[in-house]
Amino acid sequence: MRDGLPVTSKGDSANHGFGVRSMQLTVERYGGTLATLATLAEDGRFHVNAIIPTP
Repeated sequence: MRDGLPVTSKGDSANHGFGVRSMQLTVERYGGTLATLATLAEDGRFHVNAIIPTP
C-alpha cells in the first residue's frame, strides 16, 4: 500500500497497476469518496468502496 492505495506487484509498475488512482479521481470529481482496505487480503485481493452522492 502506498498513500492508502494498493500497489501492483508487477516489476514494471510504471505501465501496470489496478487503476485505483484513476477511480479515486473520477469518484472525487463527482463529489464522492473512495475507500480501500488498509491491507491486502491473504489471497492478494483488496476491496474498494466508492460512494457517490445522487444528484
